[in-house]
Amino acid sequence: MRYRTIEKDVIVKNVIKRSIFIGSVRRVSDLEEVEAFLKEIRRKYRDANHNPYAYRLVTGKQYYSDDGEPGGSAGVPIFNAIRHFGVYNVCVVVTRYFGGVKL
Repeated sequence: MRYRTIEKDVIVKNVIKRSIFIGSVRRVSDLEEVEAFLKEIRRKYRDANHNPYAYRLVTGKQYYSDDGEPGGSAGVPIFNAIRHFGVYNVCVVVTRYFGGVKL
């Protein structure tokens, strides 16, 4: 089966209204790799306020989580971006360090 995925892992950092966002993208092939990646991110950014994420596997498994952000404000947009670009076997986490200003 042919499908589109990412070529390599990516980490991107951005500051918006004093909040720091770190986007981490990893190619994954199954739920075990998703869980390992999420565990790694939570450990690496243990003091972050939130780690919302989404994943989509070619097997049809997909999921998203707001991780404490207001409902539908983080996980859904992450998942929609994955779907928009038509990629599979990918997990995206957007870590947030709250900067004191609500977005």
